[in-house]
Amino acid sequence: MARWSVSVLPRIAAILPGLLLLSPALLSPAAQGDAESALLLDTASEELTSMALGEIPARVLSAARDAAPDVAFTSAERYWEEDVLVYRISARLYREAWNVFVREDGVVLRTESDNTAN
Repeated sequence: MARWSVSVLPRIAAILPGLLLLSPALLSPAAQGDAESALLLDTASEELTSMALGEIPARVLSAARDAAPDVAFTSAERYWEEDVLVYRISARLYREAWNVFVREDGVVLRTESDNTAN
């Protein structure tokens, strides 16, 4: 029995990744269109997707804290911009609203400050 399982294991390991991935070719034509459009929206959309501060990768949050050290972060969104995932982290400092834009690799793109005091 051990001999049989050892000889079959490499074959199973070779086909397993293909079985685990859902190929659009296996779907019906209507489902193929939906799967492809969902994939395109997920990777190429510039729509903001809200997320909790705890879901932000550590290097992104660290870079944002370095760029705006005295602010209190309140919310975060992410979106795709030119094939790069960008996080917009919103914050407040007294009456001033801040936004810090950080790429997924931790590079700060820009910070914006909007003084809302009248």
